[in-house]
Amino acid sequence: MLRMSMKGKKAGILQAGAIFPLVPALASGLRSLGYRSDVLAFEEHPFGFDSDYYFPLDGSNKSLMRLITKWSIQFIGDYSVFHFHVKSFTESGIDLLFLRTMGKRVIIHHHGSDLRGWGEKNTNNRFAHGILVSTPDLLDWSPRATYLPSPILLDFYSNVGVEKKGANERIRIVHAPSKRAVKGTEQIIRTVDDLKRSGYNVELLLVEKMAHKEAIEFYRKADIIIDQINDLGVHGLVSIEAMALGKPVICSISSEYDEYYPSIPVVSSDAGALKSRLMSLIEDSGLRHDLGQKGRKYVESRHDPIKVASTLEKIYDL
Repeated sequence: MLRMSMKGKKAGILQAGAIFPLVPALASGLRSLGYRSDVLAFEEHPFGFDSDYYFPLDGSNKSLMRLITKWSIQFIGDYSVFHFHVKSFTESGIDLLFLRTMGKRVIIHHHGSDLRGWGEKNTNNRFAHGILVSTPDLLDWSPRATYLPSPILLDFYSNVGVEKKGANERIRIVHAPSKRAVKGTEQIIRTVDDLKRSGYNVELLLVEKMAHKEAIEFYRKADIIIDQINDLGVHGLVSIEAMALGKPVICSISSEYDEYYPSIPVVSSDAGALKSRLMSLIEDSGLRHDLGQKGRKYVESRHDPIKVASTLEKIYDL
């Protein structure tokens, strides 16, 4: 468990850095366990993710001094754990050394391209008490990291399930690429076009360049959601959100990561199998429903904020 403060209260935990939906979800789970946990964003995310505080960085060590000047040592004193997502206050990592000198616990959490393909050479991991990754493939790039399933706020993702449709009704396929080249978007477009030429009544909705809350409304109306078709072998946030909504999901999942995704109810597919995987779902409304409900139960089991926060209690006290 986390160390207690001199007043007997549970330690404060600051989630800071790049903000994704999992960050406020982590803070929410920790609050449910009785901790103070706030979210500090270093930049305004184009998808409009929420934070408690906003502190823009200037890319130099001046950022740390600005923090001390603006919020004072007393404010920093409110937190015993500093959990940084992607990056900390400074590029050099001097802030991490400063925090450690003050007796703070320092955690660095990687979420993708900040680590994948580069390894730790461009990180300040050497200054951290603990390193976390949000997808298991990133463990190859950080030998002492720990994989942590990404939580989401389940109350926000009501289990809407899938609409029961007749054989001739149009099936709505949703794909939300943050980066088309990474997510396999062009292959997905070609495959859906091929299905149309084969006589299937389908439409593909590409959800791009919009606020996160607006994107979720498109997910709610989907019959099938495609996360990513690529060689990474892991799922992204879209798969978790889709399962939480009770939607069937297609994504390229490698059996190499079965131990991290136990019995995950996602339809795994590479580019070559995508058409047949889609055909199976399009033609079977019962399968769409069953996969959607299994997905919801999976997310409740693996991605509930309180359950993930309970794991963090141990990690924070390495």
